[in-house]
Amino acid sequence: MAQRWGSAFGVLTVCLLSRGLAAQTLNVVDATASANNRYASTNRYIAASVSLTQQSYREIDQQGRTSNGWLNQETGTQSSIGLALRWQLESNLSFDLETTAQSGPTEYDGYLQAGNGSLTPYKARTGNVALRYSANLGYAFNAQNAPPIPVDWQVTPLLQLTRHYWQRNLAQYEETYRFGSHSAGLRIEWLAKPEFRLEAQFLSGKTQPASVYVPDSLTATQTPPPLATSNSPT
Repeated sequence: MAQRWGSAFGVLTVCLLSRGLAAQTLNVVDATASANNRYASTNRYIAASVSLTQQSYREIDQQGRTSNGWLNQETGTQSSIGLALRWQLESNLSFDLETTAQSGPTEYDGYLQAGNGSLTPYKARTGNVALRYSANLGYAFNAQNAPPIPVDWQVTPLLQLTRHYWQRNLAQYEETYRFGSHSAGLRIEWLAKPEFRLEAQFLSGKTQPASVYVPDSLTATQTPPPLATSNSPT
Protein backbone atom coordinates (compact mmCIF):
# COMPACT_ATOMS: atom_id res chain seq x y z
CA MET A 1 0.00 0.00 0.00
CA ALA A 2 1.41 3.38 -0.93
CA GLN A 3 1.86 5.90 1.83
CA ARG A 4 -0.64 8.75 1.62
CA TRP A 5 -0.64 12.20 3.16
CA GLY A 6 -2.59 15.43 3.04
CA SER A 7 -2.53 18.95 4.45
CA ALA A 8 -4.33 22.26 4.50
CA PHE A 9 -2.90 25.29 2.72
CA GLY A 10 -3.51 28.92 1.88
CA VAL A 11 -2.24 30.86 -1.16
CA LEU A 12 -2.21 34.59 -1.83
CA THR A 13 -1.42 35.74 -5.38
CA VAL A 14 -1.07 39.33 -6.56
CA CYS A 15 -0.84 40.06 -10.29
CA LEU A 16 -0.33 43.13 -12.42
CA LEU A 17 -1.93 42.56 -15.81
CA SER A 18 -1.37 44.86 -18.77
CA ARG A 19 -2.34 44.52 -22.41
CA GLY A 20 0.97 46.16 -23.23
CA LEU A 21 2.77 42.90 -22.33
CA ALA A 22 1.98 41.40 -25.73
CA ALA A 23 4.62 38.69 -25.45
CA GLN A 24 3.13 37.49 -22.21
CA THR A 25 -0.63 37.95 -22.56
CA LEU A 26 -2.99 37.66 -25.53
CA ASN A 27 -6.38 39.25 -24.86
CA VAL A 28 -9.24 37.71 -26.81
CA VAL A 29 -11.96 40.36 -26.83
CA ASP A 30 -15.50 39.46 -27.87
CA ALA A 31 -16.84 42.11 -30.23
CA THR A 32 -20.32 41.61 -28.76
CA ALA A 33 -19.20 42.32 -25.20
CA SER A 34 -21.38 44.92 -23.55
CA ALA A 35 -19.85 48.29 -22.75
CA ASN A 36 -21.61 48.04 -19.40
CA ASN A 37 -19.64 44.92 -18.51
CA ARG A 38 -16.09 45.80 -19.41
CA TYR A 39 -14.74 43.16 -17.04
CA ALA A 40 -16.28 40.47 -19.23
CA SER A 41 -14.05 41.57 -22.12
CA THR A 42 -10.89 42.24 -20.09
CA ASN A 43 -11.20 38.79 -18.50
CA ARG A 44 -11.02 36.94 -21.82
CA TYR A 45 -7.42 36.07 -22.55
CA ILE A 46 -4.70 33.48 -23.00
CA ALA A 47 -1.51 34.13 -21.01
CA ALA A 48 1.94 32.54 -21.11
CA SER A 49 4.44 33.06 -18.31
CA VAL A 50 7.96 32.20 -17.20
CA SER A 51 9.10 32.38 -13.59
CA LEU A 52 11.44 31.15 -10.88
CA THR A 53 10.02 29.03 -8.04
CA GLN A 54 11.57 28.49 -4.63
CA GLN A 55 10.93 24.93 -3.43
CA SER A 56 11.45 24.14 0.22
CA TYR A 57 10.19 21.43 2.54
CA ARG A 58 11.17 19.78 5.81
CA GLU A 59 10.08 16.41 7.20
CA ILE A 60 9.70 16.51 10.96
CA ASP A 61 11.04 13.68 13.13
CA GLN A 62 7.97 12.72 15.16
CA GLN A 63 9.72 9.85 16.97
CA GLY A 64 12.68 11.78 18.41
CA ARG A 65 15.36 9.83 16.54
CA THR A 66 17.44 12.86 15.40
CA SER A 67 19.20 15.58 17.37
CA ASN A 68 17.86 18.47 15.26
CA GLY A 69 14.24 17.34 15.23
CA TRP A 70 13.86 16.70 11.50
CA LEU A 71 14.52 13.75 9.19
CA ASN A 72 15.35 15.70 6.04
CA GLN A 73 14.98 19.01 4.30
CA GLU A 74 15.30 20.07 0.69
CA THR A 75 15.63 23.54 -0.85
CA GLY A 76 16.32 24.90 -4.30
CA THR A 77 15.26 27.32 -7.03
CA GLN A 78 13.54 25.97 -10.13
CA SER A 79 12.48 27.48 -13.44
CA SER A 80 8.86 27.17 -14.56
CA ILE A 81 6.65 27.95 -17.52
CA GLY A 82 2.89 28.31 -17.54
CA LEU A 83 -0.12 28.67 -19.80
CA ALA A 84 -3.48 30.03 -18.66
CA LEU A 85 -6.88 30.62 -20.22
CA ARG A 86 -9.55 32.81 -18.61
CA TRP A 87 -13.02 33.45 -19.97
CA GLN A 88 -15.75 35.50 -18.30
CA LEU A 89 -19.24 35.29 -19.81
CA GLU A 90 -21.70 38.15 -20.13
CA SER A 91 -23.65 36.38 -17.36
CA ASN A 92 -20.55 36.94 -15.13
CA LEU A 93 -19.71 33.25 -14.83
CA SER A 94 -15.91 32.94 -14.95
CA PHE A 95 -13.76 29.99 -16.00
CA ASP A 96 -9.99 29.51 -15.64
CA LEU A 97 -7.76 26.70 -16.93
CA GLU A 98 -4.07 26.71 -16.07
CA THR A 99 -1.09 24.41 -16.43
CA THR A 100 2.42 24.91 -15.04
CA ALA A 101 5.62 22.90 -15.50
CA GLN A 102 8.76 23.40 -13.43
CA SER A 103 12.10 21.68 -13.13
CA GLY A 104 15.43 22.12 -11.42
CA PRO A 105 17.70 20.75 -8.67
CA THR A 106 17.26 20.89 -4.91
CA GLU A 107 19.80 20.17 -2.17
CA TYR A 108 18.83 17.23 0.05
CA ASP A 109 20.13 17.25 3.63
CA GLY A 110 18.93 14.51 5.94
CA TYR A 111 19.08 10.77 6.47
CA LEU A 112 18.56 7.44 4.76
CA GLN A 113 16.60 4.81 6.64
CA ALA A 114 17.69 1.16 6.51
CA GLY A 115 15.33 -1.80 6.75
CA ASN A 116 16.02 -2.16 10.49
CA GLY A 117 15.02 1.48 11.09
CA SER A 118 18.55 2.87 11.59
CA LEU A 119 19.33 6.29 10.12
CA THR A 120 22.44 7.25 8.13
CA PRO A 121 23.26 10.95 7.50
CA TYR A 122 23.02 11.74 3.81
CA LYS A 123 23.40 14.75 1.50
CA ALA A 124 22.76 14.85 -2.24
CA ARG A 125 21.50 16.96 -5.11
CA THR A 126 18.03 15.94 -6.28
CA GLY A 127 16.52 16.55 -9.71
CA ASN A 128 12.86 17.55 -9.81
CA VAL A 129 10.13 17.70 -12.44
CA ALA A 130 6.68 18.96 -11.43
CA LEU A 131 3.44 19.49 -13.34
CA ARG A 132 0.33 21.25 -12.08
CA TYR A 133 -3.12 21.44 -13.69
CA SER A 134 -5.93 23.55 -12.26
CA ALA A 135 -9.47 24.64 -13.11
CA ASN A 136 -11.37 27.53 -11.51
CA LEU A 137 -15.08 28.27 -11.54
CA GLY A 138 -16.41 31.55 -10.20
CA TYR A 139 -19.19 34.10 -10.38
CA ALA A 140 -18.18 37.75 -10.66
CA PHE A 141 -19.83 40.62 -8.78
CA ASN A 142 -19.36 44.14 -10.18
CA ALA A 143 -21.23 47.41 -10.63
CA GLN A 144 -23.46 45.79 -13.24
CA ASN A 145 -25.03 43.11 -11.01
CA ALA A 146 -24.10 44.41 -7.54
CA PRO A 147 -24.36 48.25 -7.63
CA PRO A 148 -22.77 48.82 -4.20
CA ILE A 149 -19.47 47.68 -5.77
CA PRO A 150 -17.57 50.64 -7.33
CA VAL A 151 -17.52 50.71 -11.12
CA ASP A 152 -13.78 49.99 -11.33
CA TRP A 153 -13.86 46.94 -9.06
CA GLN A 154 -14.90 43.31 -9.41
CA VAL A 155 -15.07 40.59 -6.75
CA THR A 156 -15.22 36.90 -7.75
CA PRO A 157 -15.72 33.99 -5.31
CA LEU A 158 -13.86 30.96 -6.66
CA LEU A 159 -13.78 27.18 -6.45
CA GLN A 160 -10.60 25.45 -7.63
CA LEU A 161 -9.64 21.85 -8.39
CA THR A 162 -5.95 21.06 -8.92
CA ARG A 163 -3.95 17.99 -9.89
CA HIS A 164 -0.23 17.70 -9.06
CA TYR A 165 2.54 15.45 -10.39
CA TRP A 166 6.02 15.54 -8.81
CA GLN A 167 8.96 13.35 -9.79
CA ARG A 168 12.11 13.34 -7.64
CA ASN A 169 15.25 11.99 -9.31
CA LEU A 170 17.45 10.79 -6.46
CA ALA A 171 20.94 9.36 -6.78
CA GLN A 172 19.75 5.79 -6.11
CA TYR A 173 16.25 5.79 -7.64
CA GLU A 174 13.26 7.87 -8.68
CA GLU A 175 10.03 8.42 -6.80
CA THR A 176 6.82 9.96 -8.06
CA TYR A 177 4.03 11.68 -6.14
CA ARG A 178 0.53 12.19 -7.53
CA PHE A 179 -2.09 14.09 -5.59
CA GLY A 180 -4.94 16.53 -5.92
CA SER A 181 -6.18 19.52 -3.98
CA HIS A 182 -9.40 21.47 -3.72
CA SER A 183 -9.83 25.02 -2.49
CA ALA A 184 -12.13 28.02 -2.31
CA GLY A 185 -11.33 31.68 -2.25
CA LEU A 186 -11.77 35.16 -3.61
CA ARG A 187 -10.36 37.17 -6.51
CA ILE A 188 -10.45 40.97 -6.30
CA GLU A 189 -9.76 43.09 -9.38
CA TRP A 190 -9.25 46.80 -9.88
CA LEU A 191 -9.45 48.13 -13.43
CA ALA A 192 -7.39 51.29 -13.08
CA LYS A 193 -7.32 51.86 -16.84
CA PRO A 194 -8.56 49.84 -19.85
CA GLU A 195 -4.98 48.61 -20.40
CA PHE A 196 -4.03 48.07 -16.75
CA ARG A 197 -5.55 45.84 -14.05
CA LEU A 198 -4.45 44.99 -10.52
CA GLU A 199 -5.58 41.59 -9.24
CA ALA A 200 -5.25 39.84 -5.87
CA GLN A 201 -6.36 36.26 -5.28
CA PHE A 202 -6.58 34.27 -2.05
CA LEU A 203 -7.28 30.54 -1.94
CA SER A 204 -7.53 28.25 1.06
CA GLY A 205 -8.01 24.51 0.79
CA LYS A 206 -6.80 21.02 1.47
CA THR A 207 -4.34 18.70 -0.22
CA GLN A 208 -5.77 15.25 -0.83
CA PRO A 209 -3.85 12.08 0.12
CA ALA A 210 -0.91 11.45 -2.20
CA SER A 211 0.09 8.24 -3.92
CA VAL A 212 3.84 7.54 -3.83
CA TYR A 213 5.46 5.36 -6.50
CA VAL A 214 8.99 3.94 -6.14
CA PRO A 215 10.78 1.27 -8.23
CA ASP A 216 10.25 -2.42 -7.49
CA SER A 217 14.00 -3.05 -7.77
CA LEU A 218 15.15 -1.19 -4.63
CA THR A 219 17.77 -3.08 -2.64
CA ALA A 220 18.66 -2.86 1.04
CA THR A 221 21.39 -0.33 0.19
CA GLN A 222 18.95 1.79 -1.79
CA THR A 223 16.35 2.38 0.89
CA PRO A 224 14.30 5.56 0.26
CA PRO A 225 13.69 8.28 2.84
CA PRO A 226 10.86 7.45 5.28
CA LEU A 227 8.04 9.06 3.25
CA ALA A 228 8.43 6.69 0.29
CA THR A 229 7.80 3.27 1.80
CA SER A 230 6.01 1.14 -0.79
CA ASN A 231 6.26 -0.10 -4.31
CA SER A 232 2.71 0.18 -5.58
CA PRO A 233 -0.16 2.69 -5.46
CA THR A 234 -3.37 2.06 -3.62
